[in-house]
Amino acid sequence: MIRRFGGDEVPKFRSCLRSVAMLAGTFGALAAGAVVQIGSDLAYCALVFANALTFIGSAAVLVKLPKLQPLPSPREEGRWIALEDKPYVAFAVLDGIMWIQSEVLSFALPLWVVLHTDAPRWFVGPAIAVNTLMVVFLQIRTSRGVKSSTVAGRATRRAGPAFLIGKTVIATAS
Repeated sequence: MIRRFGGDEVPKFRSCLRSVAMLAGTFGALAAGAVVQIGSDLAYCALVFANALTFIGSAAVLVKLPKLQPLPSPREEGRWIALEDKPYVAFAVLDGIMWIQSEVLSFALPLWVVLHTDAPRWFVGPAIAVNTLMVVFLQIRTSRGVKSSTVAGRATRRAGPAFLIGKTVIATAS
C-alpha cells in the first residue's frame, strides 16, 4: 500500500479534519444543552448511553481501516529523540498552551453559563454551535495560504492575540 500524505495538502487536511470534528462536537453540545435544561437523571443517563454508542460506531469504522505498518524511523536512538529538537519542543509547548482555548470552550464556558449567568441552560448548545459554524465555514478558508511551517508559524502567532482577545471578551461578558 502506498502512503501519500504531506506536502501542501497537510494544512487543508487538518482544516477539514478539524471542521468535521467541530461539527460532530456541536451535535453533542446541542444534546448536552438540552439535557442540562431538562436536568433529570434519566436525561443524563441517556446522554451518556448515546455517547457510548458513538464510541462503538467509531470503533466499527476503525476496524475497517487498512492495517499499516509503522514507517521505519530514520534514527533508532530511543523513544525520547524528539526532545533533542529544541525548536520542536518549544513549538509543542506553545501549541499546547494555544489549545487551552478549545478546553475553555468545551468545559469552562458551559459551566460558566450554567452556574454564573442568568442565561437559560439550553443556551450552552447554541453558543457552542455558533462557534462551530464559524470554524466549519472559516477554517479551510483561513488555512488556504499555509503551505510551509514558516507560514504556519506566522499564522499561529497571529492567532495567539486573537484567542487572548476572544477569551478576554468571554471573561468580561457576564
